[in-house]
Amino acid sequence: AETHIMECDSLLLRNAFSNLSYLYNCVQDNLNYNIYAQKEVQLSVELGIVEDTNLSHLGESFLLLDSIDQASSLFDTLFLHQINGENPNIDILSNLLYNYSYLRNIPKATECESFIRNKFDVDSLNSKYLISLGWYYAITSKYDLAEKYYKRVLEESNNLEWKYCASRDLLYVLNSIGRSKDALYYGLFFAQISDSLNLGRSQERASSITNIYKYNRDKEEELKIKEEKMEYQKNMYRLIMVSIFFLLLITWYVIS
Repeated sequence: AETHIMECDSLLLRNAFSNLSYLYNCVQDNLNYNIYAQKEVQLSVELGIVEDTNLSHLGESFLLLDSIDQASSLFDTLFLHQINGENPNIDILSNLLYNYSYLRNIPKATECESFIRNKFDVDSLNSKYLISLGWYYAITSKYDLAEKYYKRVLEESNNLEWKYCASRDLLYVLNSIGRSKDALYYGLFFAQISDSLNLGRSQERASSITNIYKYNRDKEEELKIKEEKMEYQKNMYRLIMVSIFFLLLITWYVIS
């Protein structure tokens, strides 16, 4: 889409940027995640259709690059949109709860958690919310509740990625409160899930795909240059032949 930007529908291009930012996030390529999240938001602004999911991508990508001020500003904007909007989004709110908790912004995290409880049936919410809630309770020193929600994800979810997040955070929490034996158990569980997800291989594949794309693009450009050069040479040959013809014609006319 980028290499044919004039031929590409702007909304389609924005969605392409959005999908790329998501995919780079999946393979933990944080720099490219941020680059394409910025492109996604910039084009959304130009189109006049900025959505909270666009801002969420950008805020989280800044957080992963430790650009805390930029991330916090976007999270605050997002939270205002959610509490003032007609249809608050539980996925975005769950992300905000987790991110505020990660930043140790307890007042904002508490406000976010209270808003979710007032708007949704929390007992029926998904693993993303439960993990966010676990982290919120961990940073507010309610470790029993944090452990409860993380274990609930490990027991109820069939999604390896959620189990990966829950076991990672549970390992951190239990280790931080001195429960080393329990932390070791979940550390081993975390290692097994990490091996199953094979994130390192995913990163390698993503890099290979990018390199293959660049190689093919460079080959296409090289072929195009060769074709243009050949066409130029043909045109020059035709020009020379025409010039010689007219020169001979003029010489014949003068002599005769």
